[in-house]
Amino acid sequence: MRVCFVHPAYPGQFELPARWLAAERGWDVCFLTTTRRGRDGAFRVYAYQPDLVPSDATGATAAFAEDDAHGLAAARTLRGMLEAGERFDLVVCHSGFGVGRYLREVFDGPVVGLFEWYFDPETTRVPVRPATAWTARRRIASYGKNAGVLLDLVGVDAAWTSTPNQRASLPAGLRDRVQVIPDAYDPTLWCPGPADDRRVGSLELPTDVPIVSFCSRGLEATRGYDVFLEVAAKVQQARPDVLFVTVGDDVHLYGPQTHRASGHATFREEQLARFPGDASRIWHTPSVPAPELVRLLRATTVHTYLSDPFVLSWSPRDAMACGALLVAADHAATRDLVTLGVTGRTAPLTDIDALAAQVLEGLEPTAENDGIRRRAAAEVRERYAVDVVGPALEAFLSRCRGS
Repeated sequence: MRVCFVHPAYPGQFELPARWLAAERGWDVCFLTTTRRGRDGAFRVYAYQPDLVPSDATGATAAFAEDDAHGLAAARTLRGMLEAGERFDLVVCHSGFGVGRYLREVFDGPVVGLFEWYFDPETTRVPVRPATAWTARRRIASYGKNAGVLLDLVGVDAAWTSTPNQRASLPAGLRDRVQVIPDAYDPTLWCPGPADDRRVGSLELPTDVPIVSFCSRGLEATRGYDVFLEVAAKVQQARPDVLFVTVGDDVHLYGPQTHRASGHATFREEQLARFPGDASRIWHTPSVPAPELVRLLRATTVHTYLSDPFVLSWSPRDAMACGALLVAADHAATRDLVTLGVTGRTAPLTDIDALAAQVLEGLEPTAENDGIRRRAAAEVRERYAVDVVGPALEAFLSRCRGS
């Protein structure tokens, strides 16, 4: 099978399945991505460059135009690849960036789409909590993003998404054609093991100290960095010995940027300035390579995932795989992953006392917590390992080729 994966942020969710399909099934795999992304030499990689969006575009028009630029550039580049002799049985695209919008104009085979999220303007009018309330401008822009998702959804030959909650975000009349196939992880890397090497980024983690961790690409409100600090302050009142470790960058990916109004350079800086506890026990390092994050998660006693309801991050799954006890905000996204008292601990996102209580319970060296950790690692292995997800995706894509 010859497949071209199209994703602007190479390699995105396609990396592990693509590697597995190439190594285990002999598929011929290449990628089409943007020129501003890195390369690792694992695949043939073609680059496209989207045109600049007109500066006078606003609201939904600006969002739609940005995605449209990706769609036009990806289609032009794919046409050039085909003219140069590349041949594909399938083209697989990530919806949400517009890259699949015009592929049918240049490729006459099946086009398959991975769908992440559809923003419901009705639900965004009711904030989950004040810190992440949507502005009217952001809601209007979401119409432009949604229009692109709808174009892709009705245009592809087949579609899948990563979790039942993400599937439920799609319009009711269209979600029936979308299958659920989880994102894969590498069980040979993300697994329980000794925590002898304590180096994580710029940090040297101490031994014999309970660690509560928080990881996110961007340390922002939508992913719950502020909630983490509120929980940490509560936990410190009962357990001043706990070390809190955060990993992530000072970048804004979702939601409002409140720190600008308060005069701080970053959201992390703003929130730490307000922290009422012992800030010396809040350690931080920017994003680190996966092997270093594994070191942290193996050394972690409790890992926290306190995101707003949204696309499920990989960090809670990876933490469970490494043997950390997960404490998560309870909502539809996390219920796809964790069962209270069985594979993790949960509490309502807005109940700081309840979340702190779950962290404190998770810190205790009990047989119950040991059982939660073992069951969580085993269930993640059974559901999400690449040697489980890979065959499922292979079967799905093979059916698409024959449709």
